[in-house]
Parts: sequence; structure tokens; C-alpha cells
Amino acid sequence: MKTILLIKRLLIAIANSFATIIRVFIYSKNTKIKRLDSNSSCVIIGNGPSLSNTIDNNPDFLRNKTLIAVNHFAITDYYEQLKPEYYIAIAHDLYYDDVEPQFIEASNLLFKTISGKTTWEITLFMPVESRKYKRWQSFLTNNDKIKISYINLTPAEGFDCLTHFLFKKNLAMPRPHNVMIPSLIVGINMGYSTIYLIGADHSWLKDISVNDNNEALINNRHFYDTNSKPKSFDKKGKGARNLPEILFTLMTAFNSYHIINNYAQKRGVKIFNCTQGSYIDAFERNKIE
Repeated sequence: MKTILLIKRLLIAIANSFATIIRVFIYSKNTKIKRLDSNSSCVIIGNGPSLSNTIDNNPDFLRNKTLIAVNHFAITDYYEQLKPEYYIAIAHDLYYDDVEPQFIEASNLLFKTISGKTTWEITLFMPVESRKYKRWQSFLTNNDKIKISYINLTPAEGFDCLTHFLFKKNLAMPRPHNVMIPSLIVGINMGYSTIYLIGADHSWLKDISVNDNNEALINNRHFYDTNSKPKSFDKKGKGARNLPEILFTLMTAFNSYHIINNYAQKRGVKIFNCTQGSYIDAFERNKIE
């Protein structure tokens, strides 16, 4: 029985590796992430509901650390207060044009706000795919403080020797079903020796429900939400996912963190999850003193 299982796993790894090579060949572009001159630490700022308390109660923790913000963080007052050096936005609804109106409105607000508020040097990481969409770029053309860099979101699976090579070359990453996944890959590849996560609650499992119309809903709460309510989980800015699709997406995201932790350890990088009550079980926990 063990032999059969080993053969099955080997065949799956071979098939996944072959599929990954094809995806990289088709979708990935040659991109570069500038390496640091010296090892230092960074903080990846997630937008989970715990973030406000973390920032307000631990101002000294964020001093003298490189900050990486994500997605809609810029619409809050913390953006100008903390002045992050890096910003990562990967959601399809941020740059696709054929999405539902509320996503277009939120996207326009985000990039208009980033352009208007940013008075310091910042690098904005966007997916390679977003280069062909001009709407979001039009808001940033008049601010020379913002440097745009592109990253490949191509998912890599298969043998570690292959996937780690592709991660290191910025050609692929673990399936990026959450913005924290590319943020961690970018942080590792830039050369940070220690990475801290805050605002990474990922506590959606307790916020999933199904109504009497068999609609699967999720209350995707952020620290800046004033009145969040359960709503459908969209597919790239359109439609709605059913419950199996939602659970598969969450499972894939949590699994990606374990893949990242393995990659980080091979690169000599330590990742600490400083988010109280976080559902991410891949990284060592660390309380902010």
C-alpha cells in the first residue's frame, strides 16, 4: 500500500511539474525584484480587522522597519501616517475593466488616492497581466514618486527543486489566492532576513454562511470597514462562488503559506505571524511586546 501511495504521489508531482513548466512558458514574463544590500526586517501589513489595534497599541514596533502595504490600505489615514516603502495590489477587480460597477468605483478610488496622497518614494507591485489595462495606470501618471514594478502570479506546483527555482527567479509563486502570498514571496526575494505579519487575521471560516436561497456568503471584514455584512464571494470581480468554491479557495490559500514557509526556511528567512487570533498555522507566532 505504501509503495502504491508513493508511486501515486510521484506521478502527481511529475504531472504538476510538467503543467507548471507549461504555465510559466506561456504566462510568465522576465521580471526583476531588486535585492537589498544588507539583511534587515520588514513588516507586511494585512488589512484584517485586528490591524487598527495593532498599529495604535504598538507604534514603536513599526519604527525602523520597512513596511509593505496591500490592496486598499491607502484609502485610510494610516497610509500617510506610516508611509510604506512598498505596496502590493493583485486583485483582478483592481485592474480588470469588465467587472461589476462597485469594483470599478473602488479601484478608481484606490489608485486616485495613492496618486494624491503619496509624497514619498514608493514601489507599487502589480501583476504582469495588469500592464495591458490602462484605466488604473492613468491615475498614477502624474506622480513621479510612484515606481511601478510587475510580478508574475503564475502558480507553481510540483517538485520543490523546480518550484523553489521558479520562486527565486520571480517566474512563479504558490497559488496566490490572497495578497499576502505574493507579498511574502516579494519580501523573501528582496532579501529580508525577518518578515513580520500583522493584520493577517484570515478568520473567514467563522464568517461563512448559506442563506435560504442556497447562496454562500462570507463576511470579509477589513479594519477600515464600518458596517461590513455577509455577501457573495465574487469570481474575479464578477458573479458569485458556491460554498465548495469558497472553501477550496481558502484551503489553497492556507496551503500556500505552508509552501512559502518551506521556501523561506530554505532561503534562511524567518517569518513571524504577529496577528493575534490569526487562522494562519504555517508560521511561528510572535507577540508584539
